[in-house]
Amino acid sequence: MRDHSKLLTSGISAQLEKLDENKHKEDYSGMSVVEAFRLKMEEVEELRAEIFDNLGFVRENPDYAKIRREAADNANYDHIIILECDRKLKEQS
Repeated sequence: MRDHSKLLTSGISAQLEKLDENKHKEDYSGMSVVEAFRLKMEEVEELRAEIFDNLGFVRENPDYAKIRREAADNANYDHIIILECDRKLKEQS
């Protein structure tokens, strides 16, 4: 059985940690979908680098704390994209 509550609780916890850690970064409200996607692609590369070595092999001893942090960054950019889509949809209605 898929435990949606556990999935979201764990994910949101990691996302909030990253957002708190990055309070010094500029505000994301109003960030365009294109800009958020561009930044997300940078985060995807950072996540890839934590999972795979330079030759494309899965790391023997992955640092799960780092993978978790990079995954949270990715999820945050996904949510920024969703937030901007919601804002645009509201404008259209």
